[in-house]
Amino acid sequence: MENSQLHQQQEKQPETSFEQNQDFFALAGIWEDKNVTLDSIRKDVWGAENQ
Repeated sequence: MENSQLHQQQEKQPETSFEQNQDFFALAGIWEDKNVTLDSIRKDVWGAENQ
């Protein structure tokens, strides 16, 4: 593949509507001020006995 074709493919991104962007940003802060760590997620999923 030529360099120019590769560059054109890398620039293509799916288009999103204004409503889709608003939905994303409406949910973007749901974890604000929460203690979410990899360890806390593992504890919730696997239980404390696997820590």
